[in-house]
Amino acid sequence: MVFVSYNDFWLRVISSVIAAHFIVVYGVEKSLFHILLTPVYYVAMAGSVTIAFILITFVRMIYIRLDRKYGWIERPVERTGLQLLLGLIAPGILAFILASLYFSLRGMNILDTLYLRFDYPIILLLILFLNLYYLAYFFYQRMRIAELSVPNLPIVTEELDGLSQRAFLVNQGAKSIPVAVSSIAYFFREGSYNFLRTVSGDDYPVQQSLDEVQASLPDTEFFRANRQMLVSRKACKHFEPLAYNKLELFTEPAYKLQIVISQKRNRAFRDWL
Repeated sequence: MVFVSYNDFWLRVISSVIAAHFIVVYGVEKSLFHILLTPVYYVAMAGSVTIAFILITFVRMIYIRLDRKYGWIERPVERTGLQLLLGLIAPGILAFILASLYFSLRGMNILDTLYLRFDYPIILLLILFLNLYYLAYFFYQRMRIAELSVPNLPIVTEELDGLSQRAFLVNQGAKSIPVAVSSIAYFFREGSYNFLRTVSGDDYPVQQSLDEVQASLPDTEFFRANRQMLVSRKACKHFEPLAYNKLELFTEPAYKLQIVISQKRNRAFRDWL
């Protein structure tokens, strides 16, 4: 089963603000400039943004949990039913509960307001659009992963000059390309996926776990820097000491996150180099 990472924190924040603004100003017959000068607008926005972010995060959490047990491809009927129940109905109920709490804090009964008549239908519609967005995102990411997927290799070609002839077979669009192990800078884990990066900076996803990759490569040329990184000797640029006898490794090509080698691996890494 292929798992999709929904790395969209800032999208959720921005969407929450936009949705909250739309809900707050909907039906208000005043200019935007006049609304922005009204203190009650910001009170309403604070509550609406909070509710919107909770709802969006809740739907995202449901998608992630269902992806792990009820894949759209593997179990479509069960997934559809659970998505309707947990992705649409449950957030709708949660929206009503949160709105009731918000009005209660302001000394109002939700049933005495126009919320159910005007705002609530729009919120339900937005929840539906949110589900459709995550559904489209899931299939887009699945298609992208499929286009770049790597078979369960590495493969070994003719033993002409050892390491330079061993290769991982990767897909780039419709092409299958063997990437020589000698041209791999490091393997790394990002989210739920593993990738290899070549010395020229090209990235390709790999299906194997880093443990499986490590077992298939010579430990004289590749070192397990930490749980997220398996680095080749040629990629090691330099290292610097950190507190508690740890090391920070710098690579070429550079990696966007700090590569920390633990105190436990410190000695082994120095001996390996």
